[in-house]
Amino acid sequence: TGVRAGELLGLRWKNFDFMHMRITISNSFSRCRLGSRQPVSSADTLSMSEERSHVLVRPQVHCSR
Repeated sequence: TGVRAGELLGLRWKNFDFMHMRITISNSFSRCRLGSRQPVSSADTLSMSEERSHVLVRPQVHCSR
């Protein structure tokens, strides 16, 4: 399954679950505004490969400083 451009732009670090290797898509960015997807139960969960998780961990550590 894919991710729409607005959903990708709406991702935040809290959406990444590195312990369970998944990404929760719960926000969307559209027309210069970040908002929740409607309804709230529409949040999607995607699996994350170990290879991709390693690519994401490095920026997260840098951003949290």
